[in-house]
Amino acid sequence: MPKYIDADVLIQKLQERYDELIEQSGAEDDYARGYGAAIDAIDIITLREKVDVLEVKHAKWVHYGEYCQCSNCEHVTDDICFEGDIDSGYYAVLPHYCSNCGAKMDLEDDE
Repeated sequence: MPKYIDADVLIQKLQERYDELIEQSGAEDDYARGYGAAIDAIDIITLREKVDVLEVKHAKWVHYGEYCQCSNCEHVTDDICFEGDIDSGYYAVLPHYCSNCGAKMDLEDDE
C-alpha cells in the first residue's frame, strides 16, 4: 500500500534542518553542502504531479432491532437487518460502505 506524505510539511522540515546546519557549521561544511542536495529535492517534490488522497473512515453496522446504524455517523441504512444466517434464508446483506458518510464497514464488533 502506498504511503502518502504532506509535501508542505516535508519541505518545511527539510528547510528548517538545512538552516540549522548552515547556522551551526557554515555553508562550506561538507555535511551542510551534502544536505543542500535535499534542498534540490524540494524543487523536485514541489514540481511533482499532485494526487488526491482521501482519508478512509472505518466503521461498523450497529444492530438496533430490525435496523442497522453506522457507528461513524449514526445513519440508519435502508436495508432491514434480520437475525439468522444465509442458510435459513432470513438475513439481509448489508452494504460494505455507509451511503451517508462513506465509511468502510470493516470494523469488528469488539473494536
